Amino acid sequence: ADGGFGIAPKLLVPGLTEYASLRAARQVPALSEHAHTTVRAVIDGPLWDDRHGGMHRLAAAPEWGAIQYEKLLDRNAALIRELRFSLREPEDPQSRRALEATARFVLDVLARPGGGFYLAQAADPMSEDGGGWWRGETPVDDVPPNDRLVLSGPNAEAGAALLRAGALAGNERWTRAGREALDLVLATAVRSGAGVRHVIEPRPAEHRFLVTQSEVAFALLDAYESTGERRYLDGARAIADFTIANLLDSGETAFRDRLAGVEEIGLLANPRRPLRENARMARVLLRLAIHGEGEM
Repeated sequence: ADGGFGIAPKLLVPGLTEYASLRAARQVPALSEHAHTTVRAVIDGPLWDDRHGGMHRLAAAPEWGAIQYEKLLDRNAALIRELRFSLREPEDPQSRRALEATARFVLDVLARPGGGFYLAQAADPMSEDGGGWWRGETPVDDVPPNDRLVLSGPNAEAGAALLRAGALAGNERWTRAGREALDLVLATAVRSGAGVRHVIEPRPAEHRFLVTQSEVAFALLDAYESTGERRYLDGARAIADFTIANLLDSGETAFRDRLAGVEEIGLLANPRRPLRENARMARVLLRLAIHGEGEM
């Protein structure tokens, strides 16, 4: 009834609208109504910032309560992607307004000089629960600060989402910002034969995590399908080759979460093969095959 899954926490589920659309195209439409209800619950409810656009992190309590007020780049990039897919259906003015407002938040608040985006707008440090500024309880000039960490995965996701949304809306500003974010990742984080580093700035980190490889490769494939530009497809293929060569142990069918030998202390020494990141990388490999890159 409330959208989402389970009692709590409540949050946007990335890819839900896309998956529901794929199932509906195969004559299995049961998920479509739930996907629509969930997106509408986000943009109609307390997770949505009606004054400035964009969504907060998540609702920790039942019935979309106990909001965590950080506004993260990856969550808002995922919302742009979901709204873009939902607008393939009959025209929905409210979803279109939400798409425009979310893109405006990302471009006006999280934008990094020179292209790309910061990690998040923090919760209000002057308020007990972090939400005072958005409720008008904190002086309007005391804008919550940005977390200026720049990560490869969220930037690639935001860039690809803006490219797709810009093509749908004919919005050159979105398209340009999307290209700049993807160019930042390709120029500073993707290394030939060495995958994608996790952190771009302020202190570049050379860690190689499965989550980063899967996020960036998936986003580059989205960008390729939006533009037809070969460099995006080549980037995704290079990341997939690195992942297969370095994160797949002999005899295993699932990828490790990181390069072996990196900070393996205590529990980190245990092999971990996370489900979500493996599923995303599997989709990368399948999509590469569809685009003529061979069975992987």
